[in-house]
Amino acid sequence: NPTKGVRLSLTGSAFPEFIGSSQDVFQTRATGSSYLDLLGSGNLVLAGRLSVASVFGGSIDELPADRLLYAGGGGSVRGYEFRSISPLDEDNDPTGGRSLVEGNIELRYRFLDDYGIVPFFDAGTVTEDTFPSFNEDVQYAAGLGFRYYSPIGPIRADIAVPLNAREDDDPVGRTYSHRFSTP
Repeated sequence: NPTKGVRLSLTGSAFPEFIGSSQDVFQTRATGSSYLDLLGSGNLVLAGRLSVASVFGGSIDELPADRLLYAGGGGSVRGYEFRSISPLDEDNDPTGGRSLVEGNIELRYRFLDDYGIVPFFDAGTVTEDTFPSFNEDVQYAAGLGFRYYSPIGPIRADIAVPLNAREDDDPVGRTYSHRFSTP
């Protein structure tokens, strides 16, 4: 539960043919998070995150489904079902994509030492292009999160509403998670 600073992460994965992959596939992801302590006490923090990912390899039709990118769900665009944001087929089912952009901003307010409330705004898109092109709609969601800062790590529950829901999207999304950490 950071209250100040910046965190950057760059990851890459290779699935080359010589180790058994049906084709050469490479995934990259860059994520940056920033935290600004607004009051100096850690009780009111403005937090933001931006993530960009790409998959390189053969054509979209030849890439294995488990190597494609999706957005939606907790830790992504809350308010949308897990892995539901991507290009859609003729039945409105997600097919996955080769590029992803997602981000969020939230205001974390901690009170009574162990409790918190977090209004947030999330956005994300996935396209078939190798590099983000924004030729698919960007999906937006806003919501409110509740936090309990337990002795073994924060426990969170978020409720979000898709702001530009598609025909098959639920009107409200809910996510729950916990992270256990050691001192």
